[in-house]
Formats: sequence, C-alpha cells, structure tokens
Amino acid sequence: MEENLGLRERKKMATRMALHEAAVRLAAERGADNVTIDAIAEAAGVSRRTFTNYFANKEEVFYYRDAHRLRRLCESIRQQPAADPWTVLTGAASDLLSEAFADADTSWLTQRRELHHDPNHLAHQIAAYTAIERELAGQIAARVSGPDAELRARVLVATFMTALRTSVQFWLDNPDTSLPATFRKVAAMVGPAIREEQARPGPASKALTPAQERDSTSPASKALTPGQERDSTSPASKAVTPGQERGRTSPVS
Repeated sequence: MEENLGLRERKKMATRMALHEAAVRLAAERGADNVTIDAIAEAAGVSRRTFTNYFANKEEVFYYRDAHRLRRLCESIRQQPAADPWTVLTGAASDLLSEAFADADTSWLTQRRELHHDPNHLAHQIAAYTAIERELAGQIAARVSGPDAELRARVLVATFMTALRTSVQFWLDNPDTSLPATFRKVAAMVGPAIREEQARPGPASKALTPAQERDSTSPASKALTPGQERDSTSPASKAVTPGQERGRTSPVS
C-alpha cells in the first residue's frame, strides 16, 4: 500500500520509522525508562520539534511499527470482498504477518524483544490493539447479519485480536518459532468455536398473523362503547343510595 503514497507521505513515513528504530534501539541498550525524547531525536538525526510533530510521547514511538501494521490490516480487511468474517480477518492477518516476518530485521527483533519484556510498556501495547479493535468491529459489523449483529461483531473481533496478540507475544518469547505459523495454529484452535457460533440461528421470532398484527396496533381493538365509557368515568356509576349509606354507617343492633 505504501507504493500508492506520494513522495511527501513516504518521507513522513521514513521519518517516523527512523524515530521508531532509534527509540527501540536505545530502549534495548538503556532500558525504556531511561530513554528520553531528546535522546531519541538525536539518535534519529532530527530535532525535538520534529519528534513532537510525529509522536505525542515516547511510548507511542516505541509501538509505531505495531500500530502501522495494524492500520494496514484494517485497510486490507476493508478491501476484502464479502465473505465469512472470520475467514476475512484471519486471511488478511496471515498475509500481513507473513510479509512482516519475511522483512523482519534480526537486530530489530532482538531489540524489540527486550522492549516486550518491559512490564511498564504492556499497557501501551494493549492500547494500540484496543484502538484498532474498535475500528475493526465497525467494519465487521457491516458483514454480520441477524440478531445482535453489532454485539456479535465485537465478540468476533475481540477474539481475533486476542489470537493475534497471543501469537505475537508467543513469537517474541520463542525466537525460533515462525510468527505466521504460530498465528495459523492459534486461529485453528479457536476457529471451530467461532464458526459454530456464526452458524447458530438467531432466536426464532413469534410473528403475529396479519389479523393479529392489525388487532394489536389498532387503538380501537377493545374500545368501549359511548355508554360504557360514560359509566366507567362517572363518579356515580356505582353510587350508594341514602338507605344503603345509613345501613353501612349505623351500628348493628
């Protein structure tokens, strides 16, 4: 998709990537908490102002590559033809992970693994996945039909993102494994349950017959006659006679 970008956008992307790689390298050398924005900018050969033009904070720059690939994943899924949502999600992810794994630089992976083990940055990684999860849920909701379509889309995407995140974390913890193969294995583990849920029919509706529907919506379906209406609203509809009133209030001898 980058080949469709103009020269200016490609330069911006190159600057972001240079800042990201410098940040990850410094984090591996010093520890993420000991890396400053000024140090990242200097290592990338740009000014602090340039850094702040591209990133809000250093945590954001650490996970730029992750966020960038997830954005590409969203775009790829958006362009997929109508099909089973789980197949669309896992197919697009498998293609993207295969490309990323083939292009991965060994030194960058080593540095990225060091950052992965820093517990202080787990929240930022999860935040990056959560932001994309919301966007994907909106896309998938348009592909899901039947009762509770929006809710089912959210559950489906949450399951997919968990499978994706688990695969990446396992791969980072086990350098000798293949990221695409790990993801395919995880997807195969949860796929049958997802497809079973997708195939399950929605709750059967008890449709009214045309006659019942007309009766239920008609305001006059059980209307009172004018005489009944007067009787029901009249305070004297069941008035007590003077003799009855004296009889009720008089003590019984």
